[in-house]
Amino acid sequence: MDSSFADRCRRMNVTASGFVGAFIHRMSSVSTGRHSHVDLSLTQVPEIGDVMISMENIWYLKAEGMTAMEQSFVDGVSVTHLSADGDWPIEARSMATWFDGIPDLAMVRIEGPTPVDVVCSIVSIAVEGP
Repeated sequence: MDSSFADRCRRMNVTASGFVGAFIHRMSSVSTGRHSHVDLSLTQVPEIGDVMISMENIWYLKAEGMTAMEQSFVDGVSVTHLSADGDWPIEARSMATWFDGIPDLAMVRIEGPTPVDVVCSIVSIAVEGP
């Protein structure tokens, strides 16, 4: 288990818990060969402004209600560490298959009218400029 990755996921989860009430501004996804990347932009994050959640090395992506996504409000955001030992929450087991040698992953969930679920090996959260 990569404890530094687990710690970063925990810190991001604390930060992301403050995104309730924000709105989804934009989501983009790119997959070329071995590289995959998802950017999710949130706007009007209470007491912060705008935020970009960037995810790379995508193992799973599901987004519902894409046509209604822009300006959809956010009921919750979570970042959960998925350890390489396979001790995962039940909902993660339907998103990615554990196997011996799998790296530590993160499950990023956006709750609301247009839910988004992503399992990835790299995740970052950045406050965008004014």
